[in-house]
Amino acid sequence: MPFFTPIGGGAEPTTITEVRRTTGTSFTVPAGVKLILTTWVGGGGGGAGSGATSGGGGGGGEVKRQTFTVTPGDSIAYSIGSGGAVSSNGGATVFNSVSAAGGVGATSSAGGASGNGNSGGSSLTGPRRGGGGGGAGGVGGAARTSPVSGGIGGVGLYGLGGGGAGSCDDTGTTYITASDGGASQYHNAYTANATNATANTGGGGASTSATTGGPPTGHGLGANGIVIINYFS
Repeated sequence: MPFFTPIGGGAEPTTITEVRRTTGTSFTVPAGVKLILTTWVGGGGGGAGSGATSGGGGGGGEVKRQTFTVTPGDSIAYSIGSGGAVSSNGGATVFNSVSAAGGVGATSSAGGASGNGNSGGSSLTGPRRGGGGGGAGGVGGAARTSPVSGGIGGVGLYGLGGGGAGSCDDTGTTYITASDGGASQYHNAYTANATNATANTGGGGASTSATTGGPPTGHGLGANGIVIINYFS
């Protein structure tokens, strides 16, 4: 099946150009282009946790994909949603007046929901384990007792909008990695091992639960959104 069918039939162009926008406010349609395929994602929600709490992973941003009929020289407005800080929601990414919602910030009791409403997993206490954030393509996993771990972040769509994984502060427990959202955190002798979501994926932030003190500085942040435009030439 072709990437998309040219309007009016005829020979299918062979060169696909991809434009990735993480900043800016507008896209100008190049000469000869009449149709574009755009994928965009809202900012990811931030992971939760401060002090001795169960930290849920942040929810991934909503992912939109749509074709638009365009005219060369058209200027199409967009805005990029920011990733959420700890326990804060991500911002919406808007392309051609169509909005992709940001992910929801996590709490100590559950991972945040994704921007399109996939729920985050539930957290546990005693010992503390956080639920995974919901992803654009699926719900977040609940914290587990066997094996002992935080919840897995929900999957994204097209590699975007994955939920952040939940924390686990059990000594010696391996923390959860994530392909789209942030990897989780665990504590071994009070050493934090959290990561943020990959930049400009709309992924949810890893949880930032800590057994003492506050969250590690700079961790648990949701990723900013992105606009990806493909066209034939």
